[in-house]
Amino acid sequence: MTKIKIECEIEFDEEMWYSHDDEEELEWFKSVLNDKKNTTVILHSNDIGDAIGQTANFKWKLLKQNKDE
Repeated sequence: MTKIKIECEIEFDEEMWYSHDDEEELEWFKSVLNDKKNTTVILHSNDIGDAIGQTANFKWKLLKQNKDE
C-alpha cells in the first residue's frame, strides 16, 4: 500500500458547529476532533465517485478568521 502526506486547511461554518463565545460548545467540538475512534479525514474524488483513502491519524488546530474576510 502506498501512502501520501497531505497538508490542507478545511473551511467550515463555525456557526453550525460551535460558537467562540460558548466554551462548552467549543470543548465539545474539540472532543469530536480528538475522537480518533469515530472521527476520520476522508479524501474523496468526485471524478471517481468514491473515497481514495482515509485516516484517523491527523493533527489539527483552529485558525481563527476575521469576520470581515
